[in-house]
Amino acid sequence: TLFPAQNFNTTFPVGPFFGLGVVNISGIEIKDLAGNVTLQLGNLNIDTRINQSFPVTVNWSTPAVTIFPNGISIPNNPLA
Repeated sequence: TLFPAQNFNTTFPVGPFFGLGVVNISGIEIKDLAGNVTLQLGNLNIDTRINQSFPVTVNWSTPAVTIFPNGISIPNNPLA
């Protein structure tokens, strides 16, 4: 057997994530072809933080790896 069978199972918490934080956009204006303002949005705050942790489960199961499952034999060939 080159590698025995492997069974691995674990659960671990992931988070919270505060890397991106809050994105602030001061204002957006959309104008038509004549230059008239058709839509105006202001002071947008987008919170991209994840405040909770959540479980991640890893299951790893592999069968045994065998190079020569029936062994090695050389018929009618003495080793001397």
